[in-house]
Amino acid sequence: MTGYRVRAVAVLVALSGAAGIALAKKPSPKASNAVRAPSEDERLFATRCGICHSEMGPGTLVLAARLGKERALLAQRHDLDAERIAYVVRNGIGGMPPQTRVDVSDAELLRIEACLTGAARKPGEAPRAHGDAE
Repeated sequence: MTGYRVRAVAVLVALSGAAGIALAKKPSPKASNAVRAPSEDERLFATRCGICHSEMGPGTLVLAARLGKERALLAQRHDLDAERIAYVVRNGIGGMPPQTRVDVSDAELLRIEACLTGAARKPGEAPRAHGDAE
């Protein structure tokens, strides 16, 4: 082998050994707690509602002007109830147009309610306010 090839092989061997060591290391407790993957319901909210209700989205900006910055991001609020969410989604409010069952199915709406209230309900079950006992 030429000197160039020997060096290339040596680098590859060294890198593969380092990769094996890195893979074998256990993550530190701090690293594993640093980032939590979003739930399926959180991803659904981001997909169906996030275009307007994410940070700096038009819905968030309108809510910030009406209610203040601390209540503008829906995903960070703890005072939402399922009945109000369902009403606003289906009927619209202010600049928000009504969302049909084609836009957001009933099953998806239940999951979005659960994401925003922390309380899941079954189809046909009356909505519960956030914090109600189960």
